[in-house]
Amino acid sequence: MKVKTSLKPRCEHCYMVRRGKTLFVYCKRNRRHNQRQWRGHGKNVKKTRKGR
Repeated sequence: MKVKTSLKPRCEHCYMVRRGKTLFVYCKRNRRHNQRQWRGHGKNVKKTRKGR
């Protein structure tokens, strides 16, 4: 499964599925087309300051 920031169906057999906040692309014919959306670190990540 590929992990990408933007997902696109690669053929006519690809379909999109949303589970919770994660978006998936599955393909019945070619397994190489499977993708999962990568969500970066959001606002809830605690930031630390170095040098203090």
